[in-house]
Amino acid sequence: MSRWNAVRWFGVILGSLLAAGCSGGGGGGTSIAPTYSVGGTVSGLAGSGFQLINGSKLLPLSANGTFTIATADASGTAYNIGVATQPQLPYQHCVVSNGSGTVGSAPVTSVSVVCTTLTFNVGGVVSGLVGSGLVLVNNGGDPSPVSGNGPFALTPAVASGTTYSVGISSPPINPDQTCIVTNGTGWMYDSPVTTVGVSCTDDFTPMEVSGTYSVVTYGGAGQIDGVWSLTFDGAGNVTGTEVQNNAGAVSSAAVTGSYAVATGAANITNRGLTITLAGSPALTANLSLDGNTLVMSQLTSGQKPGIGVGVKQGQTGLTNQNLDGTYAVVSYGGAATVGSVATLTFDGSGNVNGSALQNNGGTLGNIPVSGTYAVSADGVLTMTPMGGASLTGGVSADGNTLVLAQTTAGQSPAITVGIKQGQSNFSNLDAHATYAVASYDGSGTDGGLWTLAFDGSGGISGSVIGNSAGVVSSANNFAGTYAVGPGGSLTVSSPSGPALNGGLSAQGTTFVTGETTTGHPAGIQIGVPVNTFWASFSPSNIRFTCQSAGNVLLSCTPYTQAIVLKNTGTATLYVLGISSNAGLSLRPTNNCPATLSPAQSCTVEVSVWLPAAPKKAGSYIGNVVVLVNTVANPQTAVSLHTAVLMTVKAP
Repeated sequence: MSRWNAVRWFGVILGSLLAAGCSGGGGGGTSIAPTYSVGGTVSGLAGSGFQLINGSKLLPLSANGTFTIATADASGTAYNIGVATQPQLPYQHCVVSNGSGTVGSAPVTSVSVVCTTLTFNVGGVVSGLVGSGLVLVNNGGDPSPVSGNGPFALTPAVASGTTYSVGISSPPINPDQTCIVTNGTGWMYDSPVTTVGVSCTDDFTPMEVSGTYSVVTYGGAGQIDGVWSLTFDGAGNVTGTEVQNNAGAVSSAAVTGSYAVATGAANITNRGLTITLAGSPALTANLSLDGNTLVMSQLTSGQKPGIGVGVKQGQTGLTNQNLDGTYAVVSYGGAATVGSVATLTFDGSGNVNGSALQNNGGTLGNIPVSGTYAVSADGVLTMTPMGGASLTGGVSADGNTLVLAQTTAGQSPAITVGIKQGQSNFSNLDAHATYAVASYDGSGTDGGLWTLAFDGSGGISGSVIGNSAGVVSSANNFAGTYAVGPGGSLTVSSPSGPALNGGLSAQGTTFVTGETTTGHPAGIQIGVPVNTFWASFSPSNIRFTCQSAGNVLLSCTPYTQAIVLKNTGTATLYVLGISSNAGLSLRPTNNCPATLSPAQSCTVEVSVWLPAAPKKAGSYIGNVVVLVNTVANPQTAVSLHTAVLMTVKAP
């Protein structure tokens, strides 16, 4: 075929193809149907993680406004829009309206999604409530009266993603009580809060100081001691008798006076009181937790230092058998230069034997001790050392503490305090308490009242108010160490002074120590617990590392950590509440009961709540706190804590 014929043939074919393609006849043509979008508006959205779904199509939404979940649905296509994931932080409930239908000849814009933040009640349990008029509040408003023990729920409800803070607007009266809130603050999540604890206790009132105490005193520049029998009537009045030894001259007299305790939360823990006897300046005192022991000190400016120790009486039918056992004993006296620490064994039938380490003006020596004793039915105690004059005093109703003074005419004044031993497995943990301590030393010129916290592992911290020859100091800080031996021996040391030696009672309720270091004047200390706690956290410090975008926390690693609360004491531990700050949430596992037996543990899971409040990059310190006690109707409540460090970084 010639070149011209080939070109002409190609043109004919191309023309026929174009003609066929443009022809409307023959039924061979197709057309593309129009498509339309499906969407609407979202309002009220505040949380994160929200997703809509239409068939298999998911649409995450993070802000209010218009949305489009389908962009290419043809006319006649059915749609059914629902919620795949509800918003969190805050937790919300979103409802879809006009969410189903068929696509027509225009875009669908009528779907409506309205989100509402969920609200939940804040509540918990009230315990120990006896009085009336208790009113709780949340975030400083909306009072909610509480009339009895048991579960409670505050109104109105609290929105998820906001904070709550439960407080006490009005404490109970008739009788007056102090109530403590635990687990009272936090962020609202996705369920009602039921972990708030409200524990109510009676204030420390004059009624708690009621009964008759046998009291020994020493003071007046080392020239005066005495044995008192003081009856506290529970209403602020004191009556009794005193036998006094003034430089060997013994006399007796009636005693009257008054006493007062301060009410309020502070005195639930320190149990302090003031005793004012007629014709004498006020004495500052503390009562032990069990109410059986009283320590006093002369802390009035211009008055010579003095010390007093009292033990509660009350039983009848006491005999020598009640004193059966071994006691750690401290004594002070003899022209204000002699003191000793002794171990004395009372055989239950009237005989006493032991040994004493004596400090005579700074010179030490061991001396044997033997003699006899007699206990009367009402608890009066007389001890007569071999070759010496009798000492008189009393034994406490429980038989654990004895007090004696030298009240024999012609004898130099002296004071003796003893506490019962008996255990063989003591450790530093047995002294884990805060003690009120009365001291007297320095050749009859120095006395003081201390508050010392023994940390359970050998450390001491606290403060002391001293009286040096009538000059009363303000509170000074004290730090030192201690060591408890297996048999109950006790050594107390400070960085600036010599060690004191003595003992801890079998129940850890009282300790006695004396100055037994060569070259140092004699002195004694008697301590009674005003606050006890027997628990520990493990680990003591935990750390979360968090990521932030701008000022908003995004995530934390690890998300959850476990800390173990353990009862490290010998008595039942009552867990009054667990709380936290630093933006943490607590989720106690079901093996964390309200009471822990000795050596029992429970686990608390700590997770990070990512609040809306901004968190800039940096480190944040917080605490996980547990409020605990060792008595069912607590007179004290002590917070232990483990430190939490949150380190926030930019992603």
